[in-house]
Amino acid sequence: MKDDNDPENADGVRGHLEAAGKSDYCPGIYEKYIKRAMDVVLSFGGLVVLSPLYIGISAAIIIDDPGPVFFIQKRLGQNKKYFKLYNVLYG
Repeated sequence: MKDDNDPENADGVRGHLEAAGKSDYCPGIYEKYIKRAMDVVLSFGGLVVLSPLYIGISAAIIIDDPGPVFFIQKRLGQNKKYFKLYNVLYG
């Protein structure tokens, strides 16, 4: 619903969101467990397959710049608690 009295959002549009409706969807065993298991197995497999590439990139970073491969930054997160953000340095 558009209302000119509402503040402008991040997209530059005035207005607010309305509830679309209530859903009675109940996920089954496939959605709850099998999809999650497939995600975990395929992600782990991808990491194993791509690990030689990651090691090569890390070696190239170390050869090019003798500094650390990872850049660690302290950030303020949810409930004003700090967490460490790990970034890979590229050239």
